[in-house]
Amino acid sequence: MKEWFSKIKQKMEGMSPKEKRAYIRRYYWHYFLIGGIILWLVILLIYHLTLGNKKPVFQCVAVNQEIDLNRDSKVSADFADYLGVKADRVVFDSDYLISYDDVQTPEANESSYEKFFLNWHVHELDAMIIPESFYEYCQRQGGEFSETVELSDQSVLDKLGFRKPEDEKLLLCIPSDAKHPEEGKKFIEYISE
Repeated sequence: MKEWFSKIKQKMEGMSPKEKRAYIRRYYWHYFLIGGIILWLVILLIYHLTLGNKKPVFQCVAVNQEIDLNRDSKVSADFADYLGVKADRVVFDSDYLISYDDVQTPEANESSYEKFFLNWHVHELDAMIIPESFYEYCQRQGGEFSETVELSDQSVLDKLGFRKPEDEKLLLCIPSDAKHPEEGKKFIEYISE
């Protein structure tokens, strides 16, 4: 490296400062470009590792309910405010339409089923709002819950933006292997207020 710089210095002997700058721009511009790209990647990596990789502090899913992204955003923001965290750190997601046993949901697809059980398997789900028949299905699949609350009070359903189901009970369940069980309990307190 030292030899490389000394060769460049020899080539630029006798040049004016303006000619030296022009020479460097003409023959070594690609080194500046590569150095800039490497610097940008290092800054991006540092940002990602320190500030950009914020995982949710609470994730709740609603299975076989009407998909409503506005409602989901509102519940996420309200509960984040209740916890005292930023809104993007709380996830409330109703994009889970699942067919199971004799329950055939017309809009269901396999990806929702896989997404639900994969997230549960890796302990990403802190709470779930599910029909009673799906609760029983999950138990048959080996799922365990630390707490289960029936959502029968209309004020609670209104707070979450759900309609009271006519055919079966709607349950709020906290998985026994949730990453954030305390936030799950606070969610129960939040909807009960």
